[in-house]
Amino acid sequence: MYLADQHMNCVQHTSICLSQWLCLCIFLSTNLLLRAQDPVLFINASSSANVNELGLHHAAAVADFDGDGWEDIYVATKQGANRLFRNTGSMVFDEVAESAGVDDIGNSNAALWADFNNDGWPDLAVGNYLDSNRLFLNNGNGTFTDATDDYNFGNEGPCRSLHAADYDGDGWIDVYVVNMNSHNAMYRNLSGQTFQNVTFASGTVDTGIGMGCVFFDSDNDGDQDLYVTHDGNQVNKFFENNGDGTFSENAVDVGLDYQGNCMGVDVADINHDGWLDLYITDLYPSELFLNNGDGTFTAIAESAGVDDSGMTWGCVWFDYDLDSEWDLYIVNDYAFAPTSNRLYHGNGDLTFDLVSEGDPVLEHNYSDYGLAQGDFDRDGDLDLAIATTGSSVQPGFQILKNQNQSGHFIQFELEGTVSNRSAIGARVSIHFDGQVRMDEINCGQGYSGASSLLAHFGLGESSAVDSVNIQWPSGVLSSHGPFASDSTYQILEPGSQPWFQLGCTEPHACNFNIAAQTNDGSCTYPDAGIDCSGAPLDDWPTLATHSVARLWNEALLIGVRSDFARPTVHARNLWHQSALTYDAWAAWAIPSAVGPKPWLLGDTVGGFVCPWNPLTSVENEWERKAARERSLSYGSYRLMLHRFQNAPRLQRILTHLHSQMEQLGYDTAFHSTDYATGNLEHDAAALGNYLAEQYIAFGLQDGAFEEIDYQNTYYNPVNWNLVMDEPGNPNMFFPNRWQPLQLLEFIDQSGNEGGNISPDFLSAEWGNVEPFAMDASDTSVFSRLGSNYTVYHAAPLPPLIDPLEESGLENDYKWGHSLVSLWSSHLDPSDSVMWDISPGASGLNGYLPANMEEARDYYQSESGGIQAPGVAPGHPINPHTGEPYVAQQVLRGDVTRVLAEFWADGPDSETPPGHWFTLLNYVNDQEELERRWRGNGEELPLLDWDVLGYFAMGGAMHDAAISAWSNKGWYDYVRPVSAIRWMADRGQSSDPEQPNYDGAGLPLIPGKIELITSADSEELRGSQNEHLHKVKVMAWRGPDYISTPALDEAGVGWIRADEWWPYQRPTFVTPPFAGYVSGHSTFSRAAAEVLCLLTGDEYFPGGMGSFPVEAHEFLVFEDGPSEDLELQWATYRDASDQSALSRIWGGIHPPQDDFPGRAIGQVVGVDAFLLAEAYAFPLLVDPTSCAGDFNADLVRNLYDLLLLLVHFGDAVGGEANAAPAALDLDNDGTINTSDLLGLLTVFGVPC
Repeated sequence: MYLADQHMNCVQHTSICLSQWLCLCIFLSTNLLLRAQDPVLFINASSSANVNELGLHHAAAVADFDGDGWEDIYVATKQGANRLFRNTGSMVFDEVAESAGVDDIGNSNAALWADFNNDGWPDLAVGNYLDSNRLFLNNGNGTFTDATDDYNFGNEGPCRSLHAADYDGDGWIDVYVVNMNSHNAMYRNLSGQTFQNVTFASGTVDTGIGMGCVFFDSDNDGDQDLYVTHDGNQVNKFFENNGDGTFSENAVDVGLDYQGNCMGVDVADINHDGWLDLYITDLYPSELFLNNGDGTFTAIAESAGVDDSGMTWGCVWFDYDLDSEWDLYIVNDYAFAPTSNRLYHGNGDLTFDLVSEGDPVLEHNYSDYGLAQGDFDRDGDLDLAIATTGSSVQPGFQILKNQNQSGHFIQFELEGTVSNRSAIGARVSIHFDGQVRMDEINCGQGYSGASSLLAHFGLGESSAVDSVNIQWPSGVLSSHGPFASDSTYQILEPGSQPWFQLGCTEPHACNFNIAAQTNDGSCTYPDAGIDCSGAPLDDWPTLATHSVARLWNEALLIGVRSDFARPTVHARNLWHQSALTYDAWAAWAIPSAVGPKPWLLGDTVGGFVCPWNPLTSVENEWERKAARERSLSYGSYRLMLHRFQNAPRLQRILTHLHSQMEQLGYDTAFHSTDYATGNLEHDAAALGNYLAEQYIAFGLQDGAFEEIDYQNTYYNPVNWNLVMDEPGNPNMFFPNRWQPLQLLEFIDQSGNEGGNISPDFLSAEWGNVEPFAMDASDTSVFSRLGSNYTVYHAAPLPPLIDPLEESGLENDYKWGHSLVSLWSSHLDPSDSVMWDISPGASGLNGYLPANMEEARDYYQSESGGIQAPGVAPGHPINPHTGEPYVAQQVLRGDVTRVLAEFWADGPDSETPPGHWFTLLNYVNDQEELERRWRGNGEELPLLDWDVLGYFAMGGAMHDAAISAWSNKGWYDYVRPVSAIRWMADRGQSSDPEQPNYDGAGLPLIPGKIELITSADSEELRGSQNEHLHKVKVMAWRGPDYISTPALDEAGVGWIRADEWWPYQRPTFVTPPFAGYVSGHSTFSRAAAEVLCLLTGDEYFPGGMGSFPVEAHEFLVFEDGPSEDLELQWATYRDASDQSALSRIWGGIHPPQDDFPGRAIGQVVGVDAFLLAEAYAFPLLVDPTSCAGDFNADLVRNLYDLLLLLVHFGDAVGGEANAAPAALDLDNDGTINTSDLLGLLTVFGVPC
């Protein structure tokens, strides 16, 4: 009736109505205009931040987990995998939970970050509903280890939230678990080693419908009290810290016995009186409790204007507009009760204004739960992270980006020394312009929220802070300042030497401290064959499964891995230990002219005389075996003690060596070298000691200059250092010669820091070292600057460049080094190029080009890989199974990176010669292997096979090192990083009509090597176009694009050629010695030839060798591979080829370094094997005589054995019953045991 009357009235008084409507329109328009001109407080950046993923997200936790300076976010998700959003900079995130190892699927409701072991890296606690809570310890490399069981952290209650503080003041962060309708749990941290459930002992039992919680110092007594909120109209609980590790519940006494359907809770000093106030979210009107200044509280929400009513969950206090007053943001489940989120602006007078009304970004009408704040774009104001459900009608996890343009800020990152390292519980008070602001660092607040642990303050118009006072959790008080505004400052707790700076810095140690900066000598290591817990290592060799020779070879490899990464030195160590082992084995052979002959023992090698009185024959087979084991053990033990005495990880080596001797039952205090007492055990041990004494003496005069730590005595480089952190190569005056590198820090391939950031050329004079199977006929002697260089198997002169000559790709120098850059573009899996890396599609079984002309057809410049003329790559059939090899399609960008890393120094950095010993051991462990010398005859006993195999392989690796490094020292040839940067400095050499032409520059290749133009990005051409017309290359972008190696990939893209990097870590870059010829190529081919001859088969046992590679785990200096794969080889030569080619993808060698090295290795490997065979099996020295084939059927078999037995004991002569002379293998005139043993050594071997 009223509306109808009004309508009629308007009809009768049209002019009045029109004027009223006009006024109304003006009023509405004005308000809309004012609303449009209101500043935008926040924008929704979820999509651009790449975080709005689907899922039942419930909690948000903020921390910089990888130490790159950008705060990251962990999202706890119900009924699905949790997410870890890594901030890559400027609020752009990558989801990395799986690769980091924290993609928990335990129905998660809560999460928080804290440094539970005080190692300087935030660890992650995850709260799960009716599933085990999880504790993930930060490894410091972007990955985590699940330590739940080890740390006794797996509470399995209906967890709703997690909260952390050092409640007992012992310097270690404890955790309180809020469970719904079940016992809450207090977990006390026991010195960072484990947790103890102390719920009842601490007096914090609560079995209500727990939801949220906060640790805070309510009464300013210096310890952390605990407030727990309840749902279901239950009374909340307040546990006051008694200061002795216990709490008393007294919510009634302090006025916090609030009853409702409460969820979140957070604290702040809203009236700046130095006492923390408390806000609770509730399904009913939420409540704000003002601290009365004595630890008691008064409810003021209604008068303050913050009595929100809705399905309220998370809340957070923060100063969003930097006006130095606390503001409040709360989130609601809009689907449950249609109430919007709310942002309240603090006025500084205990009142607040609602500023989010009508703002769809802040009202955010979705199902929001956990809430946390952090400065995700590092612009000084705080942004918001909201755990929002993601579904067809819900947007997923959300980030609201703060758009504030006013005020100044200051921020502090605290680090405890006596206190817990995260400084949780510390109070920070700042003084500026006569004002004081205080904040306390809390861990886990609101509901299922864990905000940044940085102390953040808005300063309004103030541009500086006069002073900062900190009350540390330990009770220490410190003052600092003044400080300028708009910066983050790091403050270390004073008054104590930071305990975390000292500790064990060795990753292999049982007590490795990831945070330690200086090794204090405290490292402890496990004994041989066991882990740090005392459990046996999986698949570790023991005497029950392997020979004692294998055990000492493994010990030697541990020594190599624990020493400086020096391939030549360790090839020599491997050889000398293998030769000593062989001599110990041969010394106990039954004396015979046709039996095995020692190498050094009783002989003269390189002018060194090693006296020896042959041992008394031991006829009993088991006694002889035991004597051999004892001798080679004592000899190996003492030789390794000497050779590794200056190793950087000496303690690891000593622990292994001592414990291995103890496990074998040998007395390390036995030092006698008298091996002729007649006591077998004594003599066997003494012979080992004697052998070690002789090999040590031999090594001190063999030309290696061991006594001066293998230094060069006359070689000097001709180029000045290439400074890797600066573009170009202005210090290279001789572009064909090697150039030292200058790094900010040098760390070798074994992880050892070098004192010299510009390492010297390693072993430039290694041609002076005494070889095994090479002799003077293999040498050429060259002279330079008055010094002689002895070169074994001298390679042809490598391709050179004339700086004054114009040339393009037809120049082999340019072609080879450009190919290295081209192959660098293969190192990115995102290019989606697929390769079949199965033996059926790859492998040329050792084909080698003979010269550079053939090499151009062999190395596929742009696509990668190799091709032989008229030969299809691969092996169609596995000869051992008769079946085709199964195809394995992988991303080229994955396998090329894996190859570069796998073959660099071996998976465990045992250097290339050590890597081939691990491959020999791998072959020996295969069930399909038959231990028949050259694949013929009877199977050899395990000890004999290992000793002889190591003897041959060791000699080959030592000779390969001498040959390769003698060539390196003489030719002194340039590495790709020097050559590419030097040519880039010259310009381009393809077209004189184009800019930046120089005949010695890089040749242009469309799409791969081009000139920078104005169309290129500013990053390439420079902000002032200062790099215009320089040369750019499509290549791996280098270490500058890797912040956290476990998570980042540098990828491939256009970079300036004068900043080209090999695919190596920035602390290594390129090995410190010349390139020509490749040591990898020489080692690998020599080893392949030994394996072919040793086993009598060019194929791996069973027709295939393999190495599994796990996705996101294998690569060291960047993330990868992106998918699981398996390296596979049909033949030993295929593996050798792959090792050699890996150095091109690694940016270490051009093709001209590779194939000549493999050609040398082929000769060296065969010669070393044949000489080892001549020592071990003298009857096989002259294959034309076929000794032992008495009936001339071209094989030593049963008929020959029967013929010898018929004449056993007979003399050789002209009598009627005399034995034929051919049966007298040792030429002593009688057919006896010596002849029988000689025949047995070659039994079954064809002629």
